[in-house]
Amino acid sequence: MNTVLNIAGFDASVANLESNLEAWISRALAAPDLMTGLSLLRQHLEQAIFEGRISLPDRFRAFRADHYARRLIFADAQSGVSVLAMVWAPGQGTPLHDHSGLWGVEAVLAGEIETVPFELTREHNGQYFFESGEVERVTVGSTNYLMPPFEYHVTRNVSSQVAITLNIYAEEMSACNIFLPNGSGSYTRERRLLSYSD
Repeated sequence: MNTVLNIAGFDASVANLESNLEAWISRALAAPDLMTGLSLLRQHLEQAIFEGRISLPDRFRAFRADHYARRLIFADAQSGVSVLAMVWAPGQGTPLHDHSGLWGVEAVLAGEIETVPFELTREHNGQYFFESGEVERVTVGSTNYLMPPFEYHVTRNVSSQVAITLNIYAEEMSACNIFLPNGSGSYTRERRLLSYSD
């Protein structure tokens, strides 16, 4: 994998994490189909969390008071897969959004995350209509995934402590669509550029 961080100056846990993720992602992408591969990737992540083999230095764990934090751990120039640490203060969350057509896997390292999936039912004259699904609670050591076209969701930290997730995407997600309610049951789409916190 082509690393975007200078691993030599980092503590061993980051180098070990990158090495493990490189192996797990390679196996996932080599699977006969993507669903099988993502299931395998989730199993590796859950086992590693259970065994205490995933840890991040403080600089990746710091929260921001104004907004959840996004920090790139590494990106693979060959496959395009990116891995981020996302840090959520209590109550922080996202608006309804998509993943720009990218699959994603999320593992909870700390706290508890609530995810509400939405299904796009129709679009008319620039207005989008959704049906919400069942609320999902993802606790420490658990994973979930999104697969287009079922990629619309809202995410929120529902615990009383800082929550940390490890997010793996098919490629670097530099933008996504958010959907803002207009008060009449429909939503207006807005393109949002995404950046890293530091």
